[in-house]
Amino acid sequence: MPGAAEPGGWVNQSQTLLSVGFSLLALDAGLAWLRDARRARLFVATLAGAIALFAKPAAIPLPALLLLAAWTHGGPGALRRAWLDLVPLGVVAAIAFALGLLAQSVQGGVAPWFGGGPLATAQILPWLAWRYVRISF
Repeated sequence: MPGAAEPGGWVNQSQTLLSVGFSLLALDAGLAWLRDARRARLFVATLAGAIALFAKPAAIPLPALLLLAAWTHGGPGALRRAWLDLVPLGVVAAIAFALGLLAQSVQGGVAPWFGGGPLATAQILPWLAWRYVRISF
């Protein structure tokens, strides 16, 4: 039964390992794409990023990280090219974000301080993101 696989996956954190592994592969392929703009490298970055996002929504900042890398490590015109070429990965990230909000609201996994619904969750997420940024730096 597929539903019974979730507790085992939670215990061994396989979705976290998949997400981190594919996120790192996407970042590596994205940096390689910035150095040499081959479509195959962009395809690998997009595919690996999509797999990371569907493994665990914690990879949602991945398109923003690749844009930041284009701004800091790319040559002239890299940021403009990245905006257009990273649209598919951004769409996948938006879908993963929406699915995560929906799953939290209908599956009872929403903490009481999230408000219990997608709108309340969307309202609190920027504050949580800012908190994690502050903690990181």
